[in-house]
Amino acid sequence: MTKREIDKLGERIGASQEVADEDLEQLQAYRQTFQKPLARVFEFVLASARKLDRQCIVTYRIKRIDTIIGKLRRFKDNDNGQMHLSRMWDIAGCRCILNTPDNEKLYQLKDIILKEYGVDCKMNDYVATPRASGYRSIHIYVKDKETQTPIEIQIRNNAQHNWATLVEIVDVLYESKNKEQGLNGPLGGFLSLFSKAKELSDEEFSQMLDMERKMKVFERMSKVLTRNNLNIRKQWLRQDRRGCYYVITANKKKSEIVTFSTFKDAEKAYYEKYLANSDSNIVLTHIMNADFDQISMAYSNYVLAMHAFFDDYRALLADRIIESLKGEHYRHFFRYFRVYNSDVRGHIGNMSMEMKSISACNNDSSLSRSQINNWVKEIQNRSFRWQREVNDFLKRLSYVSHGDRFKRWVINNRVKGLKRAVSEGLRFS
Repeated sequence: MTKREIDKLGERIGASQEVADEDLEQLQAYRQTFQKPLARVFEFVLASARKLDRQCIVTYRIKRIDTIIGKLRRFKDNDNGQMHLSRMWDIAGCRCILNTPDNEKLYQLKDIILKEYGVDCKMNDYVATPRASGYRSIHIYVKDKETQTPIEIQIRNNAQHNWATLVEIVDVLYESKNKEQGLNGPLGGFLSLFSKAKELSDEEFSQMLDMERKMKVFERMSKVLTRNNLNIRKQWLRQDRRGCYYVITANKKKSEIVTFSTFKDAEKAYYEKYLANSDSNIVLTHIMNADFDQISMAYSNYVLAMHAFFDDYRALLADRIIESLKGEHYRHFFRYFRVYNSDVRGHIGNMSMEMKSISACNNDSSLSRSQINNWVKEIQNRSFRWQREVNDFLKRLSYVSHGDRFKRWVINNRVKGLKRAVSEGLRFS
């Protein structure tokens, strides 16, 4: 296709209410032209990132059909003129997630990429200047050296990635469009405040809790992700370990993951799934030598099996509870503890149910005993970590109240039920 033909295709799609079959086939053919250039850029980014961080996760994907269509329609009448499909620089992209708490290695990798592809690369630094929503990531737009095809490279650390995927999980569970249309309403307000939760004043933190309580974000995520973990893990244990292309489908009811050895087969399956399930979120991605934890980390918004939000939210609440007790702000203490108690007990109960549900896998002859045992060990480790950290929190409470009879009375009347729930909820046979 010529550049003019590509832009004409984009104009027709942007102006249409329903994309014609012929235009959909042309769009699919255009998407496929990005695969080889994308693979070359990916190999460079992967090699460069692993020199900085052996635990990094590097993936690549070609933009989903529904996302391209939505973007063309959304920007067909923007102030700078209609978006040209040939100038959509993020159709093909790599993402690098570095296992670091700060941003130093992110900028080191950025400099390596700019040196390789030229200083004239386009770049948006949302780490130095975060978006109003709270989104943080470095976006670099390079051109493949052989074809001059534009490729997007995203660089972020674990915390930045976790927040970005939290937004997408919320969109799946609530059928909202916070990522696409910007943060709005109680959900958007909660996500925005959570992105800077450690810096919030007591009033802002209370507002964040109000929004979370109203929408039951923690409770709903815990139920859905725990339930889905059983389903998606059984699928994962049956995957061909030789494959490195993954087609993942997600909606608020369940997720599905299928592994392929070649891009051609994976792309064919992706297109067929899109035609059959255009309302679901479907992504084709490539990850080298992936294990389940890497898949869950990189695509938690699709896999819907676990998310760092549970740990982060619990830790934030624990710190606020301790601070409010130290400062004798009892109104805040009582409120924060109620939320903490409810969320922790509910999530531990869900993890306990997850463990018990695995027993059904013992009769599945397609799953090896060692695979099931590894799965059990992973859930036990996750659950025992929660138990340990909750108990550490309770010890901190006891330390703060030491020598103060009133504070001791305040916490004793609240921790008994929590202690019992944590102990009983994590007794595994």
